[in-house]
Amino acid sequence: GNALPQPLADRLRTVLERRRNAVWERLGAVNEVTGESADDTYRRLAREMIAAERGVFVELRDRRRIDDEMLRTLLRRLDLEEAAAYREATE
Repeated sequence: GNALPQPLADRLRTVLERRRNAVWERLGAVNEVTGESADDTYRRLAREMIAAERGVFVELRDRRRIDDEMLRTLLRRLDLEEAAAYREATE
């Protein structure tokens, strides 16, 4: 009974599209203010976003808007996304 809500499906689709386009970001110059490349900035912001999403999902579970099974599924997807970003950073 826990179908993936459309906003979450859209969000996951957006993340995948951004990941596909990340290679083009690697071609950019280093930001003079932050000292980060566009790719580094993307990975940092992605990690921050994943952390924020985890918090929202836990809050939804605590409010009983989603059950534990859905929470585990969502957290597993975030874990995989985070692992993929880490792998890209070390390659």
